[in-house]
Amino acid sequence: MLSGLRSYIGGLTIPQQQTVWGNYAYDNSYKSDEAVCKHRFVAKMVAQTKPAKLFDLGCNSGDYSQTASEAGAGYVVGFDFDFGALEAAVARSRAKDLSFLPLWLDAANPSPSQRWAQGERRGLHERADADAVAALAFIRHIAIARNVPLGMVIDWVMAMAPVGVIEFPPKSDPMVQQLLANRTDIFADYDPESFLAEVRRRGRVVETEELSPGGRLLVWYDRR
Repeated sequence: MLSGLRSYIGGLTIPQQQTVWGNYAYDNSYKSDEAVCKHRFVAKMVAQTKPAKLFDLGCNSGDYSQTASEAGAGYVVGFDFDFGALEAAVARSRAKDLSFLPLWLDAANPSPSQRWAQGERRGLHERADADAVAALAFIRHIAIARNVPLGMVIDWVMAMAPVGVIEFPPKSDPMVQQLLANRTDIFADYDPESFLAEVRRRGRVVETEELSPGGRLLVWYDRR
């Protein structure tokens, strides 16, 4: 019975449906040369730090998870909120035989410690044992879309791993503009200078790269 059930479940396919970020890997505001620079930056950090486990926050369809894996990350765990993007990430992992596990996560409401004395099931933070983290275009979804102060977002991301890459999309970014389109801009400290200051309060900035003048900023940090 169990074998039959496993076979049945394994043959199921999820109905295709359009999700908000499901096609982001192909429908975004990146120019081709910017995407190349971003892949190169992530690969450089991974190649030099050689993480046994890397967390990819906001992994979408797994483009940069694959880059991290190919650059030398032993195992990549990707997290995303969009089911459409995660289905594409799962398909990528299987097709390319990557050591890459895509998982669903609402980063603004991560799983807590649960059950008796909150000790039977540990929460995400208690189980977070990554050696490196990649948070690419992730901050805007928490700081802008979910109203979490920028410093608290940086705290949460950098607590995940001792080293990593964080991308900062400024307010001029089309996707940030989309998030701000139907609301008042109350984010006075959401700017590159404040972002860098928050990172430096918590660790060392190893390297930075601006993908375009006044555009997205990549930061490689080390808090060891």
